[in-house]
Amino acid sequence: MKFDYSPKRPVATEQEVNEVRLLVKSCILTRKGGMPISDLRDEYKNLTDEEIPFYRLGYNSLFHFLRDFQDVRSDRNEEGAHVLVVKENQQNKHLMELIKKQKDPKTNSRPSFRKRPRRNDSYRRSERQKILDDRRRKPVEEEKEETNNWRLVEPPVDENLERPTIYTYYYFEDDLAICTEPIIGKTQLIGDDYFLQLCIKYMQYDLLRKTLKSPISCGTVQSGLTIRKACKRLDKIESMSSKLVINLGTVDIYNRNTDEEMANDMMGLLKKLNTKYGYSSQQITLCTLPPMGNISMFGERDKYLNMHSYNNWIRRFAAKNNYQLLDLYDCFTDDNGCIDYQYFQQDARMVSGTSHPHVLFNYFGRQQIMRLILNLK
Repeated sequence: MKFDYSPKRPVATEQEVNEVRLLVKSCILTRKGGMPISDLRDEYKNLTDEEIPFYRLGYNSLFHFLRDFQDVRSDRNEEGAHVLVVKENQQNKHLMELIKKQKDPKTNSRPSFRKRPRRNDSYRRSERQKILDDRRRKPVEEEKEETNNWRLVEPPVDENLERPTIYTYYYFEDDLAICTEPIIGKTQLIGDDYFLQLCIKYMQYDLLRKTLKSPISCGTVQSGLTIRKACKRLDKIESMSSKLVINLGTVDIYNRNTDEEMANDMMGLLKKLNTKYGYSSQQITLCTLPPMGNISMFGERDKYLNMHSYNNWIRRFAAKNNYQLLDLYDCFTDDNGCIDYQYFQQDARMVSGTSHPHVLFNYFGRQQIMRLILNLK
């Protein structure tokens, strides 16, 4: 007989669930054009002074809680971003019509005194004055158009919830001569389990491994990939995409490699990318290591210091050699430099490529890193 010693999930009454659902829908309805899921938590907290209690209601995440809303769907707004929208029905039809008539908050703001047009009722402007005004206004309008053309690209809200299919094929690494996957936006990924998460949750690429106990691979992304192993894998690859983003070094930290060894391995990898494939520094984005939730200054002092030393070296090396930098450590820590646990899973999990457990991103962390990669220049 097996006994379950795990803590029981708190159970809420149906009335409590309905109350939270009504509050969430009211938050979504207040935003004209739909509510981005990243803004929903802040809107709910401003309304109730507390976080959305999805765990107390019996759900693992906010994403799973929203999937049970029959009258809430995911859609794209006019700017192409994924937003949450409440479906129109007889009960909210009148309210939806009023919301559609609302002015955009940016255009509804009161103009400042300097921007108010001057009254010219007493006289008529000369043609020369109109020409001068047009010449002054033209550069401003051109700058506005250039600013509006660049819009933040949002990641898809929905993730693949089904168990991924992993194919076992011993000779799959021999078929990597032309390897242009995985790609997010216009950039090919080279990385370990943090990038492999994105392949599983958001992309429809094949997941392969040599044997049942081998690490899972998706093109140039592999579970448990070290910097040196990534360099060796390039020997079998002849062609890749035109832009790369590299996130490697987490497994090296777990293996107790020093920051000097990691720096030498990374310079060897970048040298091979330049000599064999002709990549310039402008085509490669380097990532600092994201914060590792299961090492700290008090528990794993050497690993913790090596991680910070390597991240500092990456920042200096990227600035000195004109590489684009994606500072994942800075993006997933608070103002005090401590790990922001709202972006990470609650427990460390085993991965297929190494014996060291990883504290990987949760839904909000995956959304954040997808947003960062999609908006790389």
